[in-house]
Amino acid sequence: MNRKQLLAALALAASASCHAAVTLQVTTSVHFEPTKSATNLPPDSKTTAFVTLADDYIAAKSGNATTIYDFKNRRRVVLDDANKTYVDYSLYDTLGFRVFEMRSRIGMNAALAKAAIPDFKPPRKVDLEQELTLAEDSASVIDVSTSGDTLRFTSEGIPLAAWSKHGAQPGARDVAHFAQLLRYVQSIHPQVLARLAEGGVIPDSLTFTTNTALAPVTVRMDVEKVQGASPPAFTLQGYAPRQATPAQGALEALVDRMAAQTPKQLDALRAAHPCDTEAAYREDQLLDTMLGRVECTLSTGAPMLTFTPAQLEQVRASVPVSLAFGATQTTKQEEFEASVKTLSGLRSQAPRKAYVLKLFEANNRARLGQFNESSQLFADVLEANPVLGGAWKDMGDLMIMRFDMPAAWRSWDVGRRIAPTLPNFAYVNQLESEMAKRHPEYLIY
Repeated sequence: MNRKQLLAALALAASASCHAAVTLQVTTSVHFEPTKSATNLPPDSKTTAFVTLADDYIAAKSGNATTIYDFKNRRRVVLDDANKTYVDYSLYDTLGFRVFEMRSRIGMNAALAKAAIPDFKPPRKVDLEQELTLAEDSASVIDVSTSGDTLRFTSEGIPLAAWSKHGAQPGARDVAHFAQLLRYVQSIHPQVLARLAEGGVIPDSLTFTTNTALAPVTVRMDVEKVQGASPPAFTLQGYAPRQATPAQGALEALVDRMAAQTPKQLDALRAAHPCDTEAAYREDQLLDTMLGRVECTLSTGAPMLTFTPAQLEQVRASVPVSLAFGATQTTKQEEFEASVKTLSGLRSQAPRKAYVLKLFEANNRARLGQFNESSQLFADVLEANPVLGGAWKDMGDLMIMRFDMPAAWRSWDVGRRIAPTLPNFAYVNQLESEMAKRHPEYLIY
């Protein structure tokens, strides 16, 4: 089955109005193979997951955690079954990580090859696609063969996957759903995954081999107890949004708190942090005045409140205003260090709105690679004004730099709830649209 056929099959499955679900048990064993250059490897591990392949969601329970893949709303909800709490994530964060990681690996490998480092052997394209379960094209050649009751997949003679021809046959829809679960939880080449999805069987056992930069990894999955079921519709009844404590991380606690806000509570927060009006203009506090008006634009997307000609002349003549906004225009790496010192030094001249200066400083420190300092500044900013939508967008950008995609999308999602029309989020919306267009297989169920 090619990619278009797979998407059509998944779309057909999604359109079915009623279908009995399937439950099954999956035991996963992981082994890292030592090499000459890699001996201090993670120990072998084994986990068991109890899986439900329902009409509009997949649930996978392992230990005290249950992960719900909600394809209808493009969400991934992680339940803490012991504490009866949950965290709501975006399905885009998994795809986003793999897209950005793929770009990063390709760029890094090209740089290493150009540097002509001795003994550097660039990874094969097919191995990178297998590791990230992502391919931008179908150029990689994967050979399929049969050995007894086993179907094997190799590339240039190197194993990628194998599975038993024997297994449960609950129906094409359920097999496609099983393959969709593996897309999120295992490293499998998309071509191999497509073959599994259209095979008509949930195999008794599957083996996947990933040739990572660290060491070859072999994953064996044993599937049993496949049976029909009629689970209830997915609900969060009995669970409350997780509320991390500041000791677990200031930003984590802040995001949890804001993610749990109801629309009514968000309205109350907006009312508690109104935009400055013309009456807030202070000739003796021009930096504060300017920052207040910028804050409003970054919170609501509304055009900045205009100045009278006389006021504008005063603002343009203000040295603190000139220094502050000059520091936000920095583009050269060697100038960022001076800019953060300027912004930090100006805080005392903005008694009401110093946290807006911290927002500018947080962005500049991120560009210096000072991620911890930047994170603390974002926490300060959003504690001062939790409905400053632009700060949520910028904090998500910081998390992208840190390759913490779940945190990035949580920040962006909070910001879009607070200020859904803020132009700053156009980039995020476009990013999601492009990913959905290039890799729809991640989002169709």
